[in-house]
Amino acid sequence: MRRRGANALEFALLLPVFVAFVGASMHYSWLLVEQANVRGAVAEGCRAGSLHDPGIHDSHADALLAAASAAIQTAYESEAGSCKDCVATATLEGDAPNRVLRCQFTVPFSGVVPWVQDHSLLSDEVVVRLEFQRSAR
Repeated sequence: MRRRGANALEFALLLPVFVAFVGASMHYSWLLVEQANVRGAVAEGCRAGSLHDPGIHDSHADALLAAASAAIQTAYESEAGSCKDCVATATLEGDAPNRVLRCQFTVPFSGVVPWVQDHSLLSDEVVVRLEFQRSAR
């Protein structure tokens, strides 16, 4: 039985499939890691923002929203590094005693595998009740 070159041919045929599978696995794994970083940052930042007092008649609402957005950005950067195109937003919704802080965070994503160009956005949203619930009387 002569198999000269058969092993080399099988290797040459299966190598691209194997490399594509490994690359896709790395890309998807990195996507999951980044999504976990986004989810953790928005949850941590929104919780930190909910601890601030919005004041009577929302006199300190702008400071609360800025603190929540900054906390989200800081939490993400501590896990994943700096991000210049990230967008963190926070809004107050509802009336006392049911006021909530809604936080959203969007991060551009590009994979680690050079031949898989996925330029999508990762985003997450968290809604947290405010610790200070004041009626506007």
